[in-house]
Amino acid sequence: MAFECEFGIQFHLPTSARRHAAPDLVRVAALAHEAGFQQIWATDNLCVRNLFVVLSAVAARVPIRLGAAVLVPYFRNPVDVADALATISELMDGRELAVGIARGNIRHTPQQVRTLKPLAVLRESAQCLRRLLAGDRVEFRDFPVLASYFNLHPDEAFQLAFRPRGPVPLLGGGNGPQAAAIAGRHFDGLMYGPTFIAAVHAGRVPGVLAVARDAARDVSAGKALRLVAEVNVALAADARRARAFARDIAAGMVTNVHRMGYTADELSRLGASPEQAGALDDAYRRGARPEEIAGLVTDAMIDATVIAGDLDACKPRLVEICRTAVRQGFQQVMFSKLGPDYGESVRLLARALW
Repeated sequence: MAFECEFGIQFHLPTSARRHAAPDLVRVAALAHEAGFQQIWATDNLCVRNLFVVLSAVAARVPIRLGAAVLVPYFRNPVDVADALATISELMDGRELAVGIARGNIRHTPQQVRTLKPLAVLRESAQCLRRLLAGDRVEFRDFPVLASYFNLHPDEAFQLAFRPRGPVPLLGGGNGPQAAAIAGRHFDGLMYGPTFIAAVHAGRVPGVLAVARDAARDVSAGKALRLVAEVNVALAADARRARAFARDIAAGMVTNVHRMGYTADELSRLGASPEQAGALDDAYRRGARPEEIAGLVTDAMIDATVIAGDLDACKPRLVEICRTAVRQGFQQVMFSKLGPDYGESVRLLARALW
């Protein structure tokens, strides 16, 4: 089956990947490469396996393009990010190392760090990283929000002692209209995150892309944005096991879109009422037990946010979401979550796509 897009695999380190040690992730990356996937991405989270270490391990062993999806700029200062990325690129024989940047999970990140001025941080991170990776001398008086947040001396000049060995495109990972405009102006593209399936059902994707494209044209009439869509998948031979794994994903997605301000009509297209979405949101805020949260999730919510089940049930939906992404202009579909078992999910995905 032919698709006019690339396919990537995301290691979502806080969920199914937490059961896979670094050597396991390298083996899955090799399996994905052999199966025909073009890129491996890894998430950036605290208290799980480190993004840069995982990417380095894969880069040293598997000849595939890599990416961060998404890097959270609040977790580490931009000079540290730049030298880490440039170092990883030395392991990659000129292959691409893409970097999506966003403030992180709308539920978790603000509980872990102070997420001050997210739009300014997104914009300054793109501008600062681009200059550092280009080998420029950077004074943080030009980036006052980052300088203040990370206590970087505004008058000190920072310059990498070496350059990346391959391309490092930057993708904006925020999916609100203001973040999409920043992606169009200051990034090389836009990554539509884990609410993509929900946003397709709600009809939000075209509006977000229009904002990003208009902003890109303001910079240059010929600026073309690279677009990556993140698709949540839970595939297994045992459909019940896959659906059970997908409940927590669906709970998180419905809560996220509720906090993003989805209307009652938009929520209804996801199989949720405002009251149901509010109940999930409240359960997360008060630290409810996982089984309580799972009990609030309906099958309709799962199907509106995750492609979950066995291969026969999921293949038609996988084909349709990929075709939808292509119609909307996305050049890559990145499959995420991949539970309950990474290796099994990758093999099943390959059978569905090729």
